[in-house]
Amino acid sequence: LSRRIWKRKQEAWDNLDITIVAPSQWLADTARSSSLFDDSNVHQIPNGIDVSTYRPLPPSTARSLYNISENKHIVLFGAANPDDPRKGYDFLTKALAKVENQWEDVELVTFGSNPINGGETNLQNVTHVGHVDEIGLIALYSAADVFVIPSLEDNLPNTVLESLACGTPVVSYDIGGIGDMISHRENGFLAEPRDSISLRDGIHWVLHNGEDGRLEKKARQSILNGFELHDVAAQYTDLYCDLIEG
Repeated sequence: LSRRIWKRKQEAWDNLDITIVAPSQWLADTARSSSLFDDSNVHQIPNGIDVSTYRPLPPSTARSLYNISENKHIVLFGAANPDDPRKGYDFLTKALAKVENQWEDVELVTFGSNPINGGETNLQNVTHVGHVDEIGLIALYSAADVFVIPSLEDNLPNTVLESLACGTPVVSYDIGGIGDMISHRENGFLAEPRDSISLRDGIHWVLHNGEDGRLEKKARQSILNGFELHDVAAQYTDLYCDLIEG
């Protein structure tokens, strides 16, 4: 079946002048290695984000909206379907199950669907806020000290862009296109894939290196340096012009 589908695609696209645009370097490289696209032009242009909408809010204001204590370190996680194994929620709970006693001031906050599976954490405070609108989401990012996305498969997830734009550093596994957005130990932490201890260490690193505000500024600046909507639109405009002139 796979061979027959490949053959149909090859016949349909054989005489077409196709230009491929991928949002991440990982996906662009994957397209270039494809036998169907090996003669095509492949470009990498990231997804953009409205930085005037997704921007930092005062943490105290953001936390008051959800009755989150100002004395806690907030670890944020969110997914439409956290029980999808690809979202890695069980790796997050395993990471938090390995925390030590000094993590008593840490609270896990989750949004989206309520996780059903995933084990127990070693945290005394876990709060689920359910589905939220855009304003509520911006408030959650601003309220958090770190956003954790332990996905096992992903391309260029918007949640990483959103969190960084709101000034919240991100801890993630180094998979797919996530490394295009996170600079290791600069605006977040790239953990070893499928390693819950490495994920825990990343969370620990952010919580203990973000108190002076430098991580927050670097997170925001990393989005201003290439992911703003007008910058992304300009790249598409340049590409269209090159194709027309060519």
